[in-house]
Amino acid sequence: RTDTYLHPGETLSCRGCHESRHSAPDALSKVAPMAMRRPASVIQPEAEGSYPLSFPRLVQPVLDRNCLPCHRKEEKAPSLEAVPSGKWGWSESYQSLAPLAWAKHGGNGALRINGTSRSIPGEVGAKASKLAQMLDAGHHDVVLSNEDRHRLDLWLDCNSVFYHAYHDMELQAAGQVIQPVLE
Repeated sequence: RTDTYLHPGETLSCRGCHESRHSAPDALSKVAPMAMRRPASVIQPEAEGSYPLSFPRLVQPVLDRNCLPCHRKEEKAPSLEAVPSGKWGWSESYQSLAPLAWAKHGGNGALRINGTSRSIPGEVGAKASKLAQMLDAGHHDVVLSNEDRHRLDLWLDCNSVFYHAYHDMELQAAGQVIQPVLE
């Protein structure tokens, strides 16, 4: 996934996530690419909290619904509370989950080829995160709805940030929608 957004009426096409943007497809191919063999997908709006990306709006509701009841009872369980703490005002829940996110535990999944960088399928984002692996293994029999799992995967795939921009942080931490400032 990328942080690409479209407005009503705009169109976007792609060459493929793992293909060079600086070369054309093979013109001699007799078979149309798989994406050309079906109608275009209708773009659907993402989950609330995904634009602008916001941990308090996208992820915290999932934790409140599915995780807090047990984490509040277990003394040794990491805090998944929305309480802000520390220099940046990140919530305790974010600080507990960030080390389990793919970019935060030591790898960025990039492969250097001929001076360029490509991502390696399955080694970035949610698929490479310790959090997703823990949930897939059956963390205390927690079963997330498809929407709740999608929200977590979306956060993991979009670099696992807390704030989408470092301005109006107090308002963002409180869950308010703040549009990014473009300078």
